[in-house]
Amino acid sequence: MTFMLRIWQRFDSVIKSVSEICGYICNGVIFVLALIVLYEVIMRYFFVRPTIWSTETSQYLLAVLCFLGASYTLKHKGHINVDIFVNRLSSRTRQIFDAIVGLVALVFCVVLTWQGYLLWHEALVGHFTSGG
Repeated sequence: MTFMLRIWQRFDSVIKSVSEICGYICNGVIFVLALIVLYEVIMRYFFVRPTIWSTETSQYLLAVLCFLGASYTLKHKGHINVDIFVNRLSSRTRQIFDAIVGLVALVFCVVLTWQGYLLWHEALVGHFTSGG
């Protein structure tokens, strides 16, 4: 086995492990999110004392859930596919198509990460705070 192939396999193994861990973290985030919503409902409707933090915290946790859950879902091939056209392709053409789609997705993720970093940095330097 070549050196580069071993490095790639190790990298692939690490990515799969991190994706699996993200799935477990998502389970915890869902549990915490449910507790926060339950707490808010009890405080609002039984004690008539709504909290000022629960809605914003829930929104942030939902964003975390979406991003971490995406990697876990991708690992387990759980994303929705429209495969009516792809199934008609030959095996080799399907592999090329999958590689192109993967490359486009990678470019999208890189751009999303870069733009997110720029927004984060602007908020950090500008001492922005949330509305809550």
